[in-house]
Amino acid sequence: MAGSGALRIFHGPSESEGDSELSRIAVELFMDGSQSFAWVYTWEQRGRFSLGPDFKDELIHFFKSISVSGAVLLERPESGAPRDAELLFGNVPEFLDIRENGANFRIRFLGTKHPGLFLDHAPLRTWLMNAKLSGKTVLNTFAYTGSLSVACGLGGASKVTTLDLSKPTTQWGKENWELNFPPLGESASGETSEPTGDFIYGDVFEWLPKLIKRSEKFDVVLLDPPSFSRSPKKIFSTAKDLPGLHALAFKLLQPGGILISSINSAQISASQFRSQIDLAAKEEKRTLKVIAPLAAPPLSFPGADYLKGWIFRVD
Repeated sequence: MAGSGALRIFHGPSESEGDSELSRIAVELFMDGSQSFAWVYTWEQRGRFSLGPDFKDELIHFFKSISVSGAVLLERPESGAPRDAELLFGNVPEFLDIRENGANFRIRFLGTKHPGLFLDHAPLRTWLMNAKLSGKTVLNTFAYTGSLSVACGLGGASKVTTLDLSKPTTQWGKENWELNFPPLGESASGETSEPTGDFIYGDVFEWLPKLIKRSEKFDVVLLDPPSFSRSPKKIFSTAKDLPGLHALAFKLLQPGGILISSINSAQISASQFRSQIDLAAKEEKRTLKVIAPLAAPPLSFPGADYLKGWIFRVD
């Protein structure tokens, strides 16, 4: 993507041309203008991963040929959570601050299971930055490291509330925010500047009812839930909880507001997902108009259909 320091340069599931080993590999490249580093992902199949010693040597040779300074490898098992990424070769920094189309984001390499930026949401970040959100209030839920919050702020929103269940990623989100906006909403001159960022560490299903009880309303609500998550009080599953989640969102959304809802899962089809959103809208007596569909960018994620969603105008 033009103007981006973050690129998925290989998406094995759809670029492997039938090679079963390559089909379980993806490579992302992160650059800050003077150096570049790679994240390599591999998925377990039938008890083994794709990257044997010879394959690793070939991959390292390729990286060196394009002046990549170092790379990490994340192995995703067939079941259970992956271990943190491990060093594949070279030296990698604790973090690298990169730019994506005018926005700044912090990428991490070790001690984490993800670099911190979902590249399949790059088109949505660009849309938000160009959406003319001047004066709008935003609620970003399941926010992870807050990249969509940053995009809303750069799009002119006056206040962005960022909500996530993980304390480390909430802190990471604050770091991303401060890379783009003065800390505590103050400019260098000491004058208050917009946007302001509010960060909440907590469970979406606990906090949305709290916000409803406070009679809070937002002009934009973003929902990007995981397929499955566990909090001390609730286990969330897209298979059963999507209507209830959207009903809460509709209660918080101003008439004429924007709902952005997406999921990243091959376990639910786009039609099933849309029917659950429609069910919640009917129950809350809200009408939906599609502004734009959401999908992974085809150049970086050719053939990928797991990301699905919509940008809605809600009356």
